[in-house]
Amino acid sequence: MGHACSILMFPVSMTKDEIQEECYEWQLYNADLYECGPQGPRERIYWTSRTFPDRKSAEKYLDGTFGNYDQTAVRFKENGKEFWAIACEVHC
Repeated sequence: MGHACSILMFPVSMTKDEIQEECYEWQLYNADLYECGPQGPRERIYWTSRTFPDRKSAEKYLDGTFGNYDQTAVRFKENGKEFWAIACEVHC
């Protein structure tokens, strides 16, 4: 058993439902559904209110969330725009 993890980026203009769907598709693509159990991958994203000044800071924070298989979301700014960074993780 192992796990796949990735940090996915989305513009804040996307709805949370759209982002949720893309994260779930990533999970299904990368999952070993036998290892995930009968409920499959965890769909819910934990939307935090944290905002980081840049991508690197957001990624550093999210790297520390891997291991619990929750999907954690933070915001960050880059070139005057704001983005969501989502830590996605699944059994594989």
